[in-house]
Amino acid sequence: MGDLETPAEKEGDGGVQPKMEARMSRKEKRKTMKKMKRKQTRKEIALKQQEEEEARLQDPQELINMEQEEAKRSESVRIIFEERERAWIEAMEIRKKKRIEEEERRISALEYEELSRKQQIKNANDDGDDDWEYVEEGPAEIIWQENEITVKKKRVKVPKRNKDQRSIKEDSDRPTSNPLPPQSEAFDDYKMLLYQRSSC
Repeated sequence: MGDLETPAEKEGDGGVQPKMEARMSRKEKRKTMKKMKRKQTRKEIALKQQEEEEARLQDPQELINMEQEEAKRSESVRIIFEERERAWIEAMEIRKKKRIEEEERRISALEYEELSRKQQIKNANDDGDDDWEYVEEGPAEIIWQENEITVKKKRVKVPKRNKDQRSIKEDSDRPTSNPLPPQSEAFDDYKMLLYQRSSC
């Protein structure tokens, strides 16, 4: 018998395990009783509320009151919706009026500009001076109007120049890095020189 050892003795517990009490302690009993009472009271309250709700739903006066409340609520929702819709329609009308006014202003500005341009052309033609011409001067003014881009340059009345003066100016505009004229110009000058010699 000395060979047979219990597992507790093998582990070195001293061979004595406390026995589980068959009964619950007083504290635990009290705790479970409280839980059961709370559960029971919750059930009773829920049943009572359910019975009251059923009685209320079966009461004709209560049904009438509920229908009236629902009608009031739906009426207030409808009124709010109508007010918002009216405000939105008014905002759209205001926006449309502004857009129309802007379009009218733009059209009138374009008409005025077109009229003034025609007047300038007419005045230029009426002068009758062949010694003057209109030249665009300075940087172009770029005007953005919605989807349209208008480029406008200032026109200045200047005396006309003959072709010789223009060619001299063009020669002076040649870059200094290459002082020689292009071959086509040089060849034209050469042909002109030969023609002049042959005519002499």
